[in-house]
Amino acid sequence: MKLSAVKPVGRVLARELAVTALLLAGVSVVVFAILYFAPGNPLHALGVREAEGVASTWPGQYAAWCAKVLQGDFGHSVRTGLPVLPSSRASA
Repeated sequence: MKLSAVKPVGRVLARELAVTALLLAGVSVVVFAILYFAPGNPLHALGVREAEGVASTWPGQYAAWCAKVLQGDFGHSVRTGLPVLPSSRASA
């Protein structure tokens, strides 16, 4: 096996990973924007906007949302109040 054949595969893989990361970032912005601009915000309806420590601007809210998602915190269901995904820390 030639070493020159491995180099292009590495470049293609790096490019594909970069495109995937950009796609995921774009999808997260679109999903957040849909939820943010949708009428009937559940935080307004429940009156917990300030209690949850929600930032006043949407870029601040997006940054806080991304930080929580990266930590594995997908929030709580508005209907049941239970975590969206069970935490692995709770079972330990």
